[in-house]
Amino acid sequence: MRTMVDESSRHHYLEKILQGKSGEPCNLPLQMLRDITNNFSNKQELGRGGFGVVYKGVLRNGHVIAVKKFFSRTGIEEKQFENEINHLMTLQHNNIVRCVGYCYDIQKKCFKIDGKYRFVEDSEMLLCLEYLPEGSLEKYISDGYCGLDWQVRYKIIVGICHGLYYLHDNHTLHLDIKPANILLDYDMEPKITDFGLSRLLDPEQSRIYTKECAGTLGYMAPEYLDKGLISIKSDIFSVGVVIIEIIVGNKDYPDSTGTSTQDFVEQVLQNWRNRLEELRSTSLEKYSQQIKMCTEIGLSCVHPDRVKRPTIREIMERLNRCDNTDFHVSNEERTPVDMVHKKQANIPKGAQCISSLENRRRTQTRLVKTDPNGMVLDLVKSSATIESIKRLHELRPSADQTKTVQEMRGPPRRVNDNQPTYMDNSRHGPRRAPIESFVVVLFFLMQS
Repeated sequence: MRTMVDESSRHHYLEKILQGKSGEPCNLPLQMLRDITNNFSNKQELGRGGFGVVYKGVLRNGHVIAVKKFFSRTGIEEKQFENEINHLMTLQHNNIVRCVGYCYDIQKKCFKIDGKYRFVEDSEMLLCLEYLPEGSLEKYISDGYCGLDWQVRYKIIVGICHGLYYLHDNHTLHLDIKPANILLDYDMEPKITDFGLSRLLDPEQSRIYTKECAGTLGYMAPEYLDKGLISIKSDIFSVGVVIIEIIVGNKDYPDSTGTSTQDFVEQVLQNWRNRLEELRSTSLEKYSQQIKMCTEIGLSCVHPDRVKRPTIREIMERLNRCDNTDFHVSNEERTPVDMVHKKQANIPKGAQCISSLENRRRTQTRLVKTDPNGMVLDLVKSSATIESIKRLHELRPSADQTKTVQEMRGPPRRVNDNQPTYMDNSRHGPRRAPIESFVVVLFFLMQS
């Protein structure tokens, strides 16, 4: 009876951890883990690696966890197990896989050795991790013409960088970052896993030398392979390879293909622009900027000289600058949104037309409204097309009183507090819009 109560409480505790109500991983009995994995059935297997096999475990309430069972052939696996426990027990971040429990069970079993029966210790080492249903990033790697959309790939790149920033901020080196060790949840949010090779740096340390090089070829930094030198730049190299893989679909970059860096960036960008144009993306210029930036980041990360690789902080700062910038494109010139707000600081309450080039095939115009403080407020969710603006022209009294959308550029100028103006670069000063027809059309667009 006592055993049933204990098992029930452990199930309940695991459920609380999965729901985020408790953060401390708990010690779990081996029999419980056997039960939820159907005695480690092959049908429950999710994947396997160099140090163990991962099984799907189903709790009583239907919640699923991942149970990683380490091999117990040599003492090497025990070292990896203790290393992973040491890191996962202390790391808590949205882009780091969460540990919910563990089991280290040692039993004496009788074996026949050299004709005699002897008792030998048999150990079982298991980790219980949050279950991520979309599996590893490895199965989603593909070129730009198929597979994941760019916005999903960009989300994965940013998430991986967030996770690595957290690790390095806590003086932790992962040393085995690769697509197989990046898992995805229902929302395609990436989480870094498998800390078996991780190292903890002292705050004063900047590097470590080792004679034991372990990892995955293709993702290991050259100085680690050649000299056994470990530093934060080791992870940066691995992340750079992963970023290039996410964008291009393979690990081939200029160092291995003989292509110049600039040619490589332009080729990658053109391939993606072709796909985005075929899909008639409404965010072509925004995505193109992100693709170019991420490709450049990836290439800087795989630089043979570790000193010339960026830190994860520098990478995050560049990503943040891109995310905080909105591009209003006019004649291939891009203006950050904060500059637009600054220009409009003195505009009275009203409406203006800000033209933006969304792609090479068509021009769209977005109607926006400004409050008394000059902040831009959207009036309509979707962009107003040129046809909508033409309707506005048709309702005006005469053609000589209006200008085309392409002529409505330049800094806004105040006429008075009651009438809006078009943005006009002409030497004759701003022209007033026929207020009656403009308000009628504006009201029509707001209702549509």
